[in-house]
Amino acid sequence: MRLDNESGYIISRGIRGIEHIINIFGTPQVTAGILQAKTAAIAIGIGMATHEEIDLHGIVNATRLAMCSAVAKLVRRPDSLLIDAVTLPKLTIPQKSFIRGDNISLSIAAASIVAKVARDRMMRDYDLTYPGYGFARHKGYPTTEHFRALKILGPCPKIPTAMNNWPG
Repeated sequence: MRLDNESGYIISRGIRGIEHIINIFGTPQVTAGILQAKTAAIAIGIGMATHEEIDLHGIVNATRLAMCSAVAKLVRRPDSLLIDAVTLPKLTIPQKSFIRGDNISLSIAAASIVAKVARDRMMRDYDLTYPGYGFARHKGYPTTEHFRALKILGPCPKIPTAMNNWPG
């Protein structure tokens, strides 16, 4: 099902492999996918939530803040937004939210790739600053490796408090 064929040929042709690329993160194809997404996009904005925002607002509301920040960074105001799973009540832009939106919308899939690549780059930087936590491998997800590192090294200042205290 394609709900966002607004760019027609460019989206269909330029980002056709996105579903496949999402499933093979960490490979050279991801670089090609991100370049295709950037080429086809009218504008790209990236927003991030800090660990303090996650602690203060919770993960869902911090995600909303990051998404609003990403929209604010766009060089053109969008006519509407297609969003994966959540809505952004603070924005007055018309929007439609879809559960598993990256499976039904090429625009959402492209945004997902851009966000994941940005997050993965940040995790690789954290891995250099905070060696031993394994950020480059687990990308910030609460894995067994993450919990082992917390037991050995103690809390990491860049991880939300709740994730520093999860049992492992």
